[in-house]
Amino acid sequence: MPPPPPLSPDEDGRSQPAMPTEVRVSFWIWIGSAVLNIVFNLLALTGLDELREEFRREGQANGLSPDEVDSVFNTAIGVTLVVALAIQALYVLFAFKMRDGRNWARAALTVLAVLNLLLFASAGGGNGMNTLFNMLPVVATVLLFLPNSNAYFQAHRRH
Repeated sequence: MPPPPPLSPDEDGRSQPAMPTEVRVSFWIWIGSAVLNIVFNLLALTGLDELREEFRREGQANGLSPDEVDSVFNTAIGVTLVVALAIQALYVLFAFKMRDGRNWARAALTVLAVLNLLLFASAGGGNGMNTLFNMLPVVATVLLFLPNSNAYFQAHRRH
């Protein structure tokens, strides 16, 4: 086990464990992943015409009026965007708390990374770029459990 990280003064002049590079890189991967996911969710809105038409065909085949189909479709898109943005907000919140040495945030990010990986796998994977973006949380999580990172979180627990 590596020695605890050296201490550096915080804003109040108290000594804090110095953040290792692994934690810093992980933090920026989490932030970048959240930003990329928000951008891709917004870009996905530009390709809704085909999905809307397919939804209309399915809805009308099941006896729904065009207005009912549009209402259900718009609600589904709205709920999906709100949930996606909420998840990305959690990524960012937990990343900031993790950067501050909070072990519970490291655990929460690990759970989010595992859930993200399971959802990605259950959807059948994707193209190369989609795979890359879905592996970013995995890389960020691995960095959080390397020896220097472990020492950082343990030092914060003792501090």
